[in-house]
Amino acid sequence: MLLTAFKVSGSSIGIYSDIFYGSGHKDNNLLLNKPRPIRSDEWVWNSQMIMAQEANHYERVNPNLGHGQDMSLIIDVPYKDWSAIFRPQNLAFFILPFQNAFAFKWWFLGYLLVLAGYFFVLYLLPKKRLLAATIALTLLFSPFVQWWYQYITLAPIYYSLFSLLIFMHLLKTSDLRTKLLHGLALAYLLTCFALVLYPPFQVASALVALVFALGYLANHFRAVDKKAFIKDLAILGASAVLGGLLVLAFIFSRADSVKKIQNTAYPGKRIVNSGGYNFDHLFSGHLDFQLQFFSKADKYQLPKQGLTNQSEDSNFVLILPFLLLPSVYLILRGHRAREELDWLLLLLNTAFIGLVIWLFIPHLTLISKLTLLSKVPQNRLIIGLGLLNFLALVAFIRCLSRQKIDIFTKWPAIIYSGFIFIVELLLGLHAKHDFPGYIGTYRAIAFALPVPVIVYFLLRRRYEWAALGLLAFCLFMTIGVHPLYRGTNIITDTPLSQDIRYIAAKDHGNWAVEDSYLENFAFLNGAHSLSGIYTVPQLDIWDKVKGADPDIYNRYAHVNFTFDRNPAANINTQISLGGGDHFGVTTEPCGDFLKNNKVHFLLTSVPFNPSIGCVKLVEKVAYPAKTAYIYRLD
Repeated sequence: MLLTAFKVSGSSIGIYSDIFYGSGHKDNNLLLNKPRPIRSDEWVWNSQMIMAQEANHYERVNPNLGHGQDMSLIIDVPYKDWSAIFRPQNLAFFILPFQNAFAFKWWFLGYLLVLAGYFFVLYLLPKKRLLAATIALTLLFSPFVQWWYQYITLAPIYYSLFSLLIFMHLLKTSDLRTKLLHGLALAYLLTCFALVLYPPFQVASALVALVFALGYLANHFRAVDKKAFIKDLAILGASAVLGGLLVLAFIFSRADSVKKIQNTAYPGKRIVNSGGYNFDHLFSGHLDFQLQFFSKADKYQLPKQGLTNQSEDSNFVLILPFLLLPSVYLILRGHRAREELDWLLLLLNTAFIGLVIWLFIPHLTLISKLTLLSKVPQNRLIIGLGLLNFLALVAFIRCLSRQKIDIFTKWPAIIYSGFIFIVELLLGLHAKHDFPGYIGTYRAIAFALPVPVIVYFLLRRRYEWAALGLLAFCLFMTIGVHPLYRGTNIITDTPLSQDIRYIAAKDHGNWAVEDSYLENFAFLNGAHSLSGIYTVPQLDIWDKVKGADPDIYNRYAHVNFTFDRNPAANINTQISLGGGDHFGVTTEPCGDFLKNNKVHFLLTSVPFNPSIGCVKLVEKVAYPAKTAYIYRLD
């Protein structure tokens, strides 16, 4: 609430202070740390799209990009529509002033994650409030979550946990009215989960949540009346059906846009094969402190795995691999003592083995199709492993805490922890060898210590100490990931934005932008623009370019222009691919393409030769490090 009141977020939009004023300029709105260029999905994409919605008064279809873009698909922004109720993180924009709502949304995502984790742990480990709070916070401060901090990352995790929590409460209560209310809540949560609309993270999280649910059901089945159990399953099934109907209503109400997205060249219909993942990277989350320093992170490159930047390189601190043997021992010991089998712990560990097999063994085509893992790029599966790591940790503590005696005595726990230290150290030294400059020997030794200590405390049933150690380690690795930044004025109230709004209020013609850093500036300030981020392809704009390949522009993409400045030449408009999610349009400022698309203004950081007679300088916005020029086309 305090951060919201003071308009403080963790956004990296402060990068524009460096862009406009130079890296030596002191930005008084930057309170802590520094903006992260690699977080461009946030400061170029999501944050600026939110600003564009504010300029559009939060209408679902924003007419200011191309011929109009449905803002309820792909991207997470506030909009006015019945489906907005299933995206509660955006409701504050309809109540609070914009900059306060912007800050609220930032922290609300993390708050929901911690809240879900806390009550989930507390349900399985009653009265363990400190333990529940600490473990929940470790989830928030995991390197993967921090480097990927956005709705499409956090929401699949917290909706999975909330759904499992409601699921367990529904099975526990005997009152029919309460069960039905829980069923409605579950239908709401399932709909929220489905409308995240990022399948790679959703599939990975859903598979893990399903395994937990099956394990919990198997344990629950032994202790309940079978008729009551069937009624519970009927309510659960009705919840899933209701959620499915709501999702179908969402899809059919914007079927045209959904169809366009399904038929794109990018992201298109992905088919991911099993096998070939990097073993060292999967188990090297304990080295992620290094990612906070670009000079070191830049040395860690595995292009074949998609590991090319800090966000892609980030991981979870995986405790689960080292709890696998102790879990097997607990299960076998219970079997010998003729105790009831802990299906939950068994299935969670089995799921971990299954996911690891899928990552490393090729040609598991049937499994990929049955589980939908064929839709999940391997590096996106990390989120599923992180959620599984969390669930298995809680299940292990639950199982071990029920034992009446110390199962793992002091010296076996020390010896096993020593073995873990050797494994962690070897992983660190291997990274040192393969990626010179990424990590040194002393740090490899230091970073090999926390996980063995955490596992030792777990085995010795010092759960709070283990959780506090894990939280401290996660905080240490991620404390510098995000800045604390006040407000959005660096974009919304900068002189360039003020000039664009002033001009656009008088002339509603289209804009075309040449500078990639400014690609959304016309759009986000309420001007009609051909430049920007097209989450839904608008083929009717680009189909008119003679000879252009639809596979280039039929995609989710950033669209930027390049204007010919040679008055002696007259080139044809060309569309070229600049990357998986970028394409560029090279055209004549005085040519037919801009004229036919009613482009009245050009925004560029490179001035035009005065001999080009069709352009007239309207405004020159000079910053210390960059100058922006606004031209009117005659």
